[in-house]
Amino acid sequence: MRDKLAPYLEKFVLCKGWIEDWSSIDEETTRVYIKNPVIKSPNRNVHFDDLKIISKEHHINLFLKGKHPKLRRLDEIFFTGNVSRYVRSNGTTDYGINPLP
Repeated sequence: MRDKLAPYLEKFVLCKGWIEDWSSIDEETTRVYIKNPVIKSPNRNVHFDDLKIISKEHHINLFLKGKHPKLRRLDEIFFTGNVSRYVRSNGTTDYGINPLP
């Protein structure tokens, strides 16, 4: 569970990770599995490497709509988004990132 993200619910965050895998959910949506994401609190006056770390996770899934660049396994990826809460199929609550274009 990504409980470290709970205090940042609906907050904008900056993230970095590595593409591990992806699959089509439907004609419009691709699930991208990002391994070892680092989630940081934004500050436009501070370089990304020096930003405050909110959380380091095992993985996170991004659900991308529409067209996206060609995906390649183990490519480093930087992305932004808002922290969101969701309920898993087993009824437990977890947190993730809703990516922004």
